[in-house]
Amino acid sequence: RLGYVELLLYTYAVALVCYDHTQLVVTSDRLWVIYILLVDMALVCDLPKRASAIIITVVIVWLFVVASDRWESWGLLDIPVVHQADRALVCNCANPPCALGLHETVNPLIAYVAIVLLDFYVTHRFANELRNEYVKMEAAVTAAERIAHALSKFDLKEAGAVLNSVNLPEHLHFAFGEILANLHVYRPYLPDALFAETVEMEMSDSMSEVGS
Repeated sequence: RLGYVELLLYTYAVALVCYDHTQLVVTSDRLWVIYILLVDMALVCDLPKRASAIIITVVIVWLFVVASDRWESWGLLDIPVVHQADRALVCNCANPPCALGLHETVNPLIAYVAIVLLDFYVTHRFANELRNEYVKMEAAVTAAERIAHALSKFDLKEAGAVLNSVNLPEHLHFAFGEILANLHVYRPYLPDALFAETVEMEMSDSMSEVGS
């Protein structure tokens, strides 16, 4: 199912093809670089993988189509325009648009495709690492809440179990480990009232074991 943002990006992609074609007919200014922004938006907004794949496919196919017309001049850019004089200013032949040589066509094409793919690689890697760090941080916060809640009840057993079952950042794991170790050492010297809930749970567990 297409979301609104994804559908909007596809609409912009098609509109950019049309507008870039108009710019090519009238002048040499290009707007295909805006496709890079669309790819970045698809990656950063965490859209389905098909979104960035479709946009990249559209821009690369469009670049190849334009390059083939500039090389062979098969008619893509040879359409009537209002500003015919403007088009003649950027062409060096009597009947614009002018066909270009293989060297003048392939080199820019390789550069354009390399820019698109390199941007996708860098942004995709950055977005994935940022997303992974967010997941790790969220898990660490949840684990810290559970450990803090157990320590507030002086339930050292539960706190230790949570600490050993989660993958906390090293400094946070070390800090909670120190707190637990100190509480285990100081427990015999602390009032029993602090551990009332824990003692009751341990007694109920012992009674259930004896009854069984």
